[in-house]
Amino acid sequence: MRILFLAPHLSTGGMPAFLLRRIQELKAYDNSNEIFVAEWTNYSDTFTVQKNKIKELVGESNYICLGQLDEEPETHFNNRIKLLDKCYEWSIDIIHIDEIPEGFDSFSPFPLELQKHLYDSNHPWRIVETCHNIWFEPNKMKKVQPDGFALVSPEHETRFKDLKVVKDLITFPHSLAPDVILRDREEILGNFGFRTTGEFHICTIGLWTPGKNQGYVIELARELYNKYGHTYQFHFVGNQAPNFAEYWQPLMNNLPPNCKIWGEREDTHNFLNMSDVMLFASTWECNPIVLAEAAAFNTKTMAYNLPQYGNQWTNKITHITGKVKEDAEALIKLSWNKKPRRFEIDGGALFAQKHIELYKNVAKRPTQRGALPEYVDQDYKIEVIDGIKFYNRSTQDCIVTFTDAKTGKEVYTTDLKPGFWASPAPTYFVNWQLDWTFKDGTTGTWKLDLNNKVANLWFGSSSLGDSLAFMEAVVAFKNAHNLAKVNLLTFKNWLFDWDYYNSLGIYSIQPNSKWPDAEIRFELGVHIKEVGEGEAWQPNRNPRDWRKIYLGDVASDILGLESIGEVRPKLAFKDLGRPTTNKYIVIATQSTAQAKYWNNPTGWQEIVDWHIKNGYSVYIASSEEDGYMGNFYPKGAHRLPSGLEEVANWIRHSEYFIGISSGLSWLAWSVDAPVVLISGFTPEICEFTDKTLRIINKSVCNSCWEWDHFDKNNWHWCPAHTGTKRQFECTKTITAIDVINKIQTWTK
Repeated sequence: MRILFLAPHLSTGGMPAFLLRRIQELKAYDNSNEIFVAEWTNYSDTFTVQKNKIKELVGESNYICLGQLDEEPETHFNNRIKLLDKCYEWSIDIIHIDEIPEGFDSFSPFPLELQKHLYDSNHPWRIVETCHNIWFEPNKMKKVQPDGFALVSPEHETRFKDLKVVKDLITFPHSLAPDVILRDREEILGNFGFRTTGEFHICTIGLWTPGKNQGYVIELARELYNKYGHTYQFHFVGNQAPNFAEYWQPLMNNLPPNCKIWGEREDTHNFLNMSDVMLFASTWECNPIVLAEAAAFNTKTMAYNLPQYGNQWTNKITHITGKVKEDAEALIKLSWNKKPRRFEIDGGALFAQKHIELYKNVAKRPTQRGALPEYVDQDYKIEVIDGIKFYNRSTQDCIVTFTDAKTGKEVYTTDLKPGFWASPAPTYFVNWQLDWTFKDGTTGTWKLDLNNKVANLWFGSSSLGDSLAFMEAVVAFKNAHNLAKVNLLTFKNWLFDWDYYNSLGIYSIQPNSKWPDAEIRFELGVHIKEVGEGEAWQPNRNPRDWRKIYLGDVASDILGLESIGEVRPKLAFKDLGRPTTNKYIVIATQSTAQAKYWNNPTGWQEIVDWHIKNGYSVYIASSEEDGYMGNFYPKGAHRLPSGLEEVANWIRHSEYFIGISSGLSWLAWSVDAPVVLISGFTPEICEFTDKTLRIINKSVCNSCWEWDHFDKNNWHWCPAHTGTKRQFECTKTITAIDVINKIQTWTK
């Protein structure tokens, strides 16, 4: 057979790695088949490790690049039309497309007109498709039918089951690649300059993106470094592409010393072989190759057990929970586990054999490929996900206009080529109206109507305060549009009383699960640019400057609502009864940046002493240890257990809670406890006021959150007075006497 592999690109990542291994194993299994490769778009001349290996395997004469990333649409289309010519020139029997053509490449789409040409049943070749993502929904989005599918994930067996063509599940082999030269672990460590004893080595492999979640691995590395120094060494393998610099650059500015960045490598197998643990924190995967590669080396692995894996890894990996302290302890235990290494050696041949059998199977059957009838007349698609997109699915040019129906203001108008999409800048909720005209004069109008529809919403922030402040905006949004149902994903689903919210038509979605069908989806959160990248507030993502409004209104704004004010969420935490007969208060002294602390050096101790003297017991709520970032607990205060439900119960029954600009203060407000809030970092407008005594010194520098660009990567951030005696004067100048006097007046 003469087999052509068509790939969106060959720059880096799982798809090119899968293709490389497929070609390696096919050639090792039966070299009588001739293999060709067409690269749809050249992304980069920098990240070429996999591309170079593929070109070497197939030969320059059997490889073609069909276009460049920044081509004009006309050039793009004309270049790709060469694909059909090449298929005839090379006398291709099987075209294996390494991504669904309908979701082929967000940068260089596969135009529907060209799809129809390629899939025309009059052509002599057969077409096999592979999908490498989990977002594609064939029952809704498929426009052309191939002759067969090579499925890479158990999830796809269910997802593609309604398409009545030949299918086979062919997962990445759990064996060493043919070009791997196996070396002793001690030799590899020595070559890299590491000790062979006394250190544990943890590697993570993947392109630096939010989905791969290297930031969480860095959190774990920092947690272990703070306790054990260089005993645990973390190795990061994978390229840092410029288009994802917004994600990875801030992480590079605050790396703990036990982290080593290796970039893109040809020898990833050496890192798997030398590592005590492969740590894979990705939250958005199909069926990651790196898990199979780690299995081939019998490398102990820690990863999220995502639903789309189909339980194939359930008993073979240690599961990540997303809780730093728990995962750090699990990583330590896994590192010390001396499980022997063994290797599976037959996976590659079976992998190749299954491909050949699939190709032969589709080759001997009459073709059924071509455009699917139900999609032929669907000239457009509209998608409302963090904004709105209009897709031109037709074979002709069109003009589309986006209008805010509430104000009647035209927001954006553009020309669209076939196969391309357009989107106005705002990513928050707008009552959109779309009007379009195709080249042949056909027109259309669409208005957003959510009456009795379904919405998917998610909290983009994992912080406790944001989660609590945003919740009731979701309720208001459902009611405002008479939605039938809202599906909600938060990082802290366990906080909320879902029996109550279910009764309102709001339902919890678990992290890493598949989104249900819905008309719209929006992320709620504070969208902040990194320092050095311009103004912190991004007007196209948050309608108002989030530094100058109540935190709960951040969610209201994104959902297009008027302010709903201070409405406490319904929590899952039950009232466990008063935990002690003593009169007591609860304090919370720790937070996530020094600017948020009460920085008076004797303040907390004097507060604790005064309360004890006046017959109060004092309890401290903190997930941070004593001495965290140089901040120590006041003496005489009893530390509460770490469980948040128990902490909430202690706060609920306290005389009052004393805290700072932190999530625990928001928790205190949520359980309806009186709150004393000591803060100079934020203006009063940002936080709650009900049953709250706010203590701020307006006679000195204050409220920098409102007027400067908060640098979350700089623990000691103080924009006006860093390195001077006035640093943190906003709270340094608040004395214990000030606080005590105001409490006494407030409680009378």
